[in-house]
Amino acid sequence: MLKKFKNSVRRKRLEKSGIGVDIQIPIAMYGDGEGVWAVAPEGLDSNSVVFSFGIGRDLSFDLAMVEMHGAEVHAFDPTPASVEWVRAQTLPKGLTFHELGLADFDGDLEFLAP
Repeated sequence: MLKKFKNSVRRKRLEKSGIGVDIQIPIAMYGDGEGVWAVAPEGLDSNSVVFSFGIGRDLSFDLAMVEMHGAEVHAFDPTPASVEWVRAQTLPKGLTFHELGLADFDGDLEFLAP
C-alpha cells in the first residue's frame, strides 16, 4: 500500500513538471544509506549480469542483487581506500570486485581523497 502511495506521489510530481507518465514499471530499491539504487527488477534473474561502478565502502546494492536475484555482479572501484576495504570483506559467490575505474580514455588517473 505504501509503495502504491509513493508511486502516486512521484507520478503527480512528474505531471506537475510537465512530464507525462505513459507506462508504469515496478521499481525496487536496493542497498543501504548512500548505496541505494532504484532498479526495474522484472526479468532480473540468475542469468543477469550487473556492472556496478564506484562502490566506495558500500556493497549493499551489489549484495542485494546477488541475494535477491542470483545475478552475477561485477563491482568496480580503483581507489586505494575502496580496494583496501573490499579486500577485508568476504565476498559471496556471484560478486566479483575489479580494481578498475570507468573513464573516457585508457590509462592511469590520479584520484583525490573523498
